[in-house]
Amino acid sequence: MILSHDGSMGDLLAHMHFAVELSESLKDPIEEFIIQTDVPMKWAVPNHPNGNVNMTKAAAEFVKPLVESCGSIRKVTISDKIPETCVNISKFRDFPLNFSSGSMKDWPYELCKFHLPHGYSRKLFDVEADDKLKDKIIFIRTERYNNVKFDIGCLEPFKDSLVMVGLPREHNLFEKHHFKVDYIPLNDALEAAQLMLGAKGVIGNQSGLFWVAEMVKAKRILIPCQFQNYQRNGKNYVIPGPCNVICDGGWHENASSEQKLVSLVNGMLD
Repeated sequence: MILSHDGSMGDLLAHMHFAVELSESLKDPIEEFIIQTDVPMKWAVPNHPNGNVNMTKAAAEFVKPLVESCGSIRKVTISDKIPETCVNISKFRDFPLNFSSGSMKDWPYELCKFHLPHGYSRKLFDVEADDKLKDKIIFIRTERYNNVKFDIGCLEPFKDSLVMVGLPREHNLFEKHHFKVDYIPLNDALEAAQLMLGAKGVIGNQSGLFWVAEMVKAKRILIPCQFQNYQRNGKNYVIPGPCNVICDGGWHENASSEQKLVSLVNGMLD
């Protein structure tokens, strides 16, 4: 079979279990997996790194090496057009689902009229650890999906043990508003996965890079976006945020308070 996905990097990784389990259930190998680019976003998303499209070509090139490490997929391609014969596993967006809650991993299963197992704790990617950051904790902090009632400054005592990854802009903004922290650029998502598996652990908010940690089952701490800012008619409100990353498998924790995060980080460093 030929499958395609036209969402963002985080969405794509979150839906890989469905792709593999669909193939296994139908006994139809995934001959090709197409990462579709330049599909306009249906909803405006402030500060999204892909601008007004779900997946740019650059973002697709970034995630492709990791997707290629999935043994269930024979070929991965990038295209802004897909053949009529392929199955678009992100078509669930046309359904009347509540995309502000629930696990993102569940959504594509709505496409099936038969039962598929939800084996979310499975490791789908064949990735070897890189111990270059073996004494460090990898830190992810995007502009989106940050709990506005959470003081990330609680991590400052651990700054010498942190290495931030992500976009240079994200690193610059973090240092401007919080504290200095080392930064390492990434070539692609496969390199990110290798470093995550070799590090002491990963701390991050809901983001594409945190989905890398989730899919390779690195030791990880999620800071959920329980509250976010919302602007309407020139006024700012604090509303519940989307908590769509539900961790499964391996060592994982949610840090909903500063006190818990500090305790978990101490445990990671021991």
